[in-house]
Amino acid sequence: MLSTARYLGRCGKLSSFFRREGSFRRRIIGSLAVGAFGSMVVSLSTEAMASSPPPKSGCVSLSSSLKRPSRPTIVFIHGLDSAKDTWTTVQANLLKDQYPSIALDLRGHGESPLGKHEEFTPSQLAADIRASIITHNIPRPFVLCGHSMGGMVVMRYAAQYPSDLSALVIEDMDIRPRRNRPFTASEFKRHEKFSRFFPSAEIAKATLVSFGYAPERVDGWFKTGRVYPVEGGYWSNINPMARYLACQHVLSSSDARKAFSSISTGNLPTYLFVAGRGSVCKEEGKGGVLEMCSILPRLKVSRFPQGYHSIHNTAQDEFLSEIKHIVDKAQTDSTEASIRARM
Repeated sequence: MLSTARYLGRCGKLSSFFRREGSFRRRIIGSLAVGAFGSMVVSLSTEAMASSPPPKSGCVSLSSSLKRPSRPTIVFIHGLDSAKDTWTTVQANLLKDQYPSIALDLRGHGESPLGKHEEFTPSQLAADIRASIITHNIPRPFVLCGHSMGGMVVMRYAAQYPSDLSALVIEDMDIRPRRNRPFTASEFKRHEKFSRFFPSAEIAKATLVSFGYAPERVDGWFKTGRVYPVEGGYWSNINPMARYLACQHVLSSSDARKAFSSISTGNLPTYLFVAGRGSVCKEEGKGGVLEMCSILPRLKVSRFPQGYHSIHNTAQDEFLSEIKHIVDKAQTDSTEASIRARM
């Protein structure tokens, strides 16, 4: 077993965003860039416990008048060519109803560093997430939700660290590998040299288009803040090299099937959200939704007829309703387990 210090030392450090009492504050802690809503609620109890003396031996667990225990935190993981900002309006709406959440930039995406190419694997991506969870004092167990490629990553997390979770949500992703053509040596070298910083908006757009992104899509990134101004130029949350590594080592691999099969041996509540329009989930065949249900009979499939692949943004009201229900159930299950433990 690695100590916490040694475990965290395997992942790079970078900036994080916290929402605290309505304002944003930036500081250098943790292993992944994060966007946290309701983090004050999440972290205060942990910090208070850390500064209190340990209880004396022989103590019993006392019942209290507390009627609403703190809800489990929701940890959001984005998909390919995306970043933590995809969850911004989801998190804002959850915060209104006092549901704490945190969104992370996977390595090479958003504001997180890419790290070593050979370490861009589902297992290491899951380890990165866990390191950030520990660094930011997120109480465990928590609800983990991954969209698209992020759905494959969260399956691996659940397989590696099942006791960390109170529920797993896979948003519009099945367990089929997606085959991708390997780069030539010259293509790899060009992508390897890509920098996410640009001296101007014009250069940023021209460069991203030259890497195969449609001009109108790049224009959309400027409008939504996925490419945004920083001191001295522009920053792109989009990284073609990260896209390539993700396609080769996550989407093309059979790891999602292995991880999902591992999940089936436990009792973790697991949910699959399927979009009604433009879904990447195949219904039948190897790795499709029906086979996932046969591998994991307790899998609960929710369908969103009006939602596109990014359900959390195209059918947000329905998505929020389902997520809140999952969190509330996880909270109830945890409370009931605590009561049984005291009996």
